[in-house]
Amino acid sequence: RWSCIKEDLNMEYQNFGDAGESNFDAQKVISQTSEMNNKEVKNSGKQIPRIKFGIQGLDEALNGGIPEGNITLVTGNAGSGKTTLCMQFLIYGALNNEPGVYFTLEESAEDIKEQISEFDSRINDLIEKGLIKIVEIPLVDYESFKETLQSEMDAISAKRAVIDSITYLQMFFPDVMSIRKGIIEISQLLKSRRISGLFIGEIPYGEDK
Repeated sequence: RWSCIKEDLNMEYQNFGDAGESNFDAQKVISQTSEMNNKEVKNSGKQIPRIKFGIQGLDEALNGGIPEGNITLVTGNAGSGKTTLCMQFLIYGALNNEPGVYFTLEESAEDIKEQISEFDSRINDLIEKGLIKIVEIPLVDYESFKETLQSEMDAISAKRAVIDSITYLQMFFPDVMSIRKGIIEISQLLKSRRISGLFIGEIPYGEDK
């Protein structure tokens, strides 16, 4: 199950799929995302540049990818392929001279590198060339988290970024409103740099949102 954070940053979530569904309907997600993106283009009166995932069927269904400079939330149960999808997003960008950073708050950088290299060995070369960087962020405090994001993105002039997982931000804040403000602030850090980002969110088993 996927959802997108609307780009006016009012934190209104657009959830895809009917409540109570137990199965992930990829076609429904793709068609509804495309419909929403088409409305954005029509309302803006201009063609919005798109950022591709490098996955042909998905990019075609999304009319060329996600809008440039937008933040997209990718959610699902553990093992549903979120890391693989998001790393493919970075790999495709790196192959097209768009540096990217993968920020991990849970797994080690080495574990992620080994996991991805099993299906795409190009990751090693792209890391060596400085086109992709995997950064571990310790769960110390929110200000340190923000500083790390900014310094690492600026260091390689990143065009794409992934945060895995945004779910862990709740450890920095006492209530839902504070978490919401934090996510908006992080989104603004990326948007002010024209960085297209994917935020990964975990869905516990037995829940659908």
